[in-house]
Amino acid sequence: GLSGVIQSPKYAVLRTLGVRGVRTCAGRIIAGVYADEARTSKIVIAANSADLKERAMTSEIRFYAVRTIRSGQVEALRALGEEATAYFKENQPGTLEYEWFLDPGAMTCHLFERYADADACLEHLRAWGEKFAARADRLLVPKTMFVYGPVNEDIRCALADTNPAYCQQLCGYSAS
Repeated sequence: GLSGVIQSPKYAVLRTLGVRGVRTCAGRIIAGVYADEARTSKIVIAANSADLKERAMTSEIRFYAVRTIRSGQVEALRALGEEATAYFKENQPGTLEYEWFLDPGAMTCHLFERYADADACLEHLRAWGEKFAARADRLLVPKTMFVYGPVNEDIRCALADTNPAYCQQLCGYSAS
């Protein structure tokens, strides 16, 4: 969970940004919550982006997630999905696949995401948190999430709140 009000001098810059609490993983700050209730979305903070880049994997990473759609929110979800898709297609060449599907009853949304490597995955997670997560939280309820590929600790920390299942490859190949 998040710590209380940030008191430590090393977090002074975060206080000036209006962040009231932080979440850490492996000794790094990975998220903060704003004090202003109108800005309740979590933000991902890279404490040392050079460190993240240096330790990034080179293999593809994939996500499969299922989310329950809140009542009456299908059209708002469609608009959010179209906006997010356009943004990621335009701004993130390392996001190789980004698709949302509705089940036949339009009660759940299935998401398929694929990233070129850990750097691309982390960049996507940062942008998602900054631009889209707060709206998605109002429209969707997490149901399940699976992560495939060689994720590093930074990705695990960024996804900790989603409680995903990390799947280890047994065998196979991809023609793409």
